[in-house]
Amino acid sequence: MVVAEVAALLKAMSPVKFLSALSLSLFFALVCVQNQVLAEDLNVRSSVFPQPPLTSVSPRLSWRGGLSLAAWSASFGGFSGLLVDDQGSRITALTDKADFLSASLIYDSSGVLKTVAQATVKPLSVEPSIVRFKRFDSESLTRLGDGSIIVSFERAHRFRRYPELNQNGTTLPNPVAIVHSSLNNGVEAVTDLPGNRFFAVAEKLRRQGGYRAWIFDGNKWEILVYPRDQRWQATGATTSPDGDKVWLTERRFHGFTKGFESRIVELETNTIQPGASLKPKDLAHF
Repeated sequence: MVVAEVAALLKAMSPVKFLSALSLSLFFALVCVQNQVLAEDLNVRSSVFPQPPLTSVSPRLSWRGGLSLAAWSASFGGFSGLLVDDQGSRITALTDKADFLSASLIYDSSGVLKTVAQATVKPLSVEPSIVRFKRFDSESLTRLGDGSIIVSFERAHRFRRYPELNQNGTTLPNPVAIVHSSLNNGVEAVTDLPGNRFFAVAEKLRRQGGYRAWIFDGNKWEILVYPRDQRWQATGATTSPDGDKVWLTERRFHGFTKGFESRIVELETNTIQPGASLKPKDLAHF
């Protein structure tokens, strides 16, 4: 419908219908802007983040560098999920407001992380009802074997699959237990498994002395139990390049004076099976 036709239609309406139609038009205009996924180039300032003090660390791990990033943008910050490509040359970082940052990683001559370049930030395509009530809270992401990307959300708990993050996504069916869980008890750790499946761990949703975890194969959810170990909670996950291991980050809160403690743990991928009670191994504490 062209602009002249819309104007003629609105002119023929009563004032009440006109205001209702105008409100509805503005709402759908906002949704369209959200779904166009417009890119914003960023001038990102970076500084070297030193290696944190480690109370224990596996000899299999080595520090490759850290960065503290800053940028003048309302869409920058609150990052909750991170993807690094197989070459270690690009990152995709997910914010808790359903925006995502893309940037190139720059290393020095010794292979230590130095800075980022070519940074852009874009909004994810989300459902109109999410835009309307601002219930974004995107938490974690992973790339499956077929190239598609899974994103988990809290508050309005759900999973969405994207061909690429700058394209429209589709909402997956939810596991039953998560539908009515409280706002901040959803999934913060998601990673891919062989066979185009993915593994998800709830932050606080309990089951049989641990936390609920799931495997999704594209059709059905299978339930597992992730251990509840001295208030540690899973906050992120990734799969090793050969697919044999899953590494998770966990944290626990010691109060406002002492803050957070973090650790990295490891699972053998072949132990992530329906009905299993998982037993991760410590790799590092910091």
